[in-house]
Amino acid sequence: MSGSPSGVFVPASSATIQGPGTITSPGETAVSFLGKKLRINDVEIRDSDFGIFTPFGGKVEATNLDIHDLSASAIFNSRSVKGTNVTLTRCGLAPVLPGESPLVQSVSRAAIQAKRVKIVG
Repeated sequence: MSGSPSGVFVPASSATIQGPGTITSPGETAVSFLGKKLRINDVEIRDSDFGIFTPFGGKVEATNLDIHDLSASAIFNSRSVKGTNVTLTRCGLAPVLPGESPLVQSVSRAAIQAKRVKIVG
């Protein structure tokens, strides 16, 4: 899936995104999840602003997830992230903007911004 201005939008309370497949949304968020628990398996996310954005602090469970070449965070605002075989490469590549506080810059450049993170493999 590519070229969509909003990538994948998931308004459900829980959802599964099952690959194999690639999600790209240049200049936008690849996956916006509004619910409590997102499972994502066998997926590549690349060439987007944010990878997975959970505006209400949902949980993310990932298996065989490859996220790379993003201008901001790979997984942003999640309550918890559990992952097996998760690879995050070249995330947070956006240039520093004049006037942005160091805290804002650090948060949007973190590969994973969550309260709890457990990654295996």
